[in-house]
Amino acid sequence: MSTYLLAWNPDRWPWEELPDVVGAFENGQTLTEQWSCARSKKISVGDKVFLIRLRKQPKGIFAYGTVVKGSYDDVHWGDANRRSQYVQFQIDWIVLPGRDSIIPRTELEKPPYSQVHWDTQVSGIRIPDDVADALQGEWGRIAAGTRFALPEEINTSVLYAEGARRLVTVNSYERNPRARQACISHHGVRCIVCGLSFQEVYGAVGEGFIHVHHLSPVSTKGQAYQLDPISDLRPVCPNCHAMMHQQVPPLTVDELKAMLRYPTGPTT
Repeated sequence: MSTYLLAWNPDRWPWEELPDVVGAFENGQTLTEQWSCARSKKISVGDKVFLIRLRKQPKGIFAYGTVVKGSYDDVHWGDANRRSQYVQFQIDWIVLPGRDSIIPRTELEKPPYSQVHWDTQVSGIRIPDDVADALQGEWGRIAAGTRFALPEEINTSVLYAEGARRLVTVNSYERNPRARQACISHHGVRCIVCGLSFQEVYGAVGEGFIHVHHLSPVSTKGQAYQLDPISDLRPVCPNCHAMMHQQVPPLTVDELKAMLRYPTGPTT
């Protein structure tokens, strides 16, 4: 897997729909965008892309995604007599520059970021692996909205339960930091199934740590569905979260509670 930079110049393309895109993402919709990558023909499915805003303030990285269609040829977006390469990517995270946190252009002057020519005039330049790793870490902390980033909520759309063969799908509602925060502000950070509090067990390192679980699969909802974090999400520990997703549809909170052999935790 490689990582590439996609550039956005608001002077050339105002992207007036961007607020609607951010709003749709925050409401849990899965979004795919097409973007020019100039002459780059090496971008493949599964590669990562970061989007950077240039030329006008606020400058900086404001989105990233996963490529779902690699480099392909099509008519140039600004000139019907020219051709260009494009990619399609699913948005993994996006914010509205000027309203939310981004990685500012000035931050990219520091190592290890400084080895990349960020003020590129074309999209599709490859980001070195060490820089990409640093960007993922920094963006994960920003996107989480907390002092820690949950890798399964930020960097990927699936969880693997160790020793199990099923995938635990984490939808974009559950990965949305605003939805997550609204859920735990109301319900707390104690697992709704087994009662585990990470802070009580692990001390300060566990403070605020919890997963959130969607009570009803999003696939059963209509296109106009709007998330209510208080009624639709519940705090669950990673173990209970994985066990819920051992079947399709997932086990309910009450069903999993009935299976617990140690309802209040094992004793020794």
